[in-house]
Amino acid sequence: MDPPLAHPAEEPEVAPAGERDAASGHREDPGQGRPLVRAGRGLRRRAERRRARQGPEGGPQARPDEPEGPGRPGGDRVDEAGEGVNGLPALFGTGLGLAAGAGLNAYAVLLVYGGLARLFPEEFPGAVARLLSGTPALAAAGVLFLLEFVADKVPVLDHFWDILGSVVRPVAGALLAVGTVGPATDSTLLTVVAGGSGGFVALVSHLVKSVARVTSTALTAGLANAALSLAEDVLAFLQALVSIFLPTIALLLVVALGVLFLCTVPRAARSLDIFRRRSARNVPPPPRPAG
Repeated sequence: MDPPLAHPAEEPEVAPAGERDAASGHREDPGQGRPLVRAGRGLRRRAERRRARQGPEGGPQARPDEPEGPGRPGGDRVDEAGEGVNGLPALFGTGLGLAAGAGLNAYAVLLVYGGLARLFPEEFPGAVARLLSGTPALAAAGVLFLLEFVADKVPVLDHFWDILGSVVRPVAGALLAVGTVGPATDSTLLTVVAGGSGGFVALVSHLVKSVARVTSTALTAGLANAALSLAEDVLAFLQALVSIFLPTIALLLVVALGVLFLCTVPRAARSLDIFRRRSARNVPPPPRPAG
């Protein structure tokens, strides 16, 4: 009897990669491959949705499944660009938070914003972000930050630097607010409102800083100004980071800044006026001329 023929070795079937992962219980990490820094992700997503809505001519693309008009049933009310208003508080929280930090130290905030935009350009769309993340802008901000770091801690010189900052800081605040809100909307009105409110918030923050500095000079003869300036630098950096990563908290801080301005500045002005009057009373009268 002939021995049984050996069957040729059958090749094992290779399961697809997805089935192998499911069989072995291995799941791909959903966060794998995502950028570590999510700063500005709302801006980027809104800019992408805006480009997707635009037709080949750059105008809005018609959607047959949605009714015409400024809103749709069961959804959020939208602005001119079609963006839900629910995202506006976060956008203004970032923009106005950056403006508030710019009122303390504009160059510190510009360094933080420009540096993150340089490292993560996809998270910071828009022409303003490209401008502030460029090498010339970062170099200028770095040099001016060092100058302010020194000048703001020298008595008398710090007051002249504050006078210069009364122009620079509101401009920087308006620019940062426009750079935050502008790329996420087609509404010119919202962009203008963002720029105006950003400049105003930066000016309010600058006035609070100036009043604190004048009060410190009057009470300590300028001895505490250096420590106060260092605290302002640290607060400006922290405010910039909070505004980018935690816009809701930044918006609450802006509201708190407004309350502080309304409650503190008038009282500080009255206190300084009383201090000047008492100082004038203690000055001895000039000697009478002889004869």
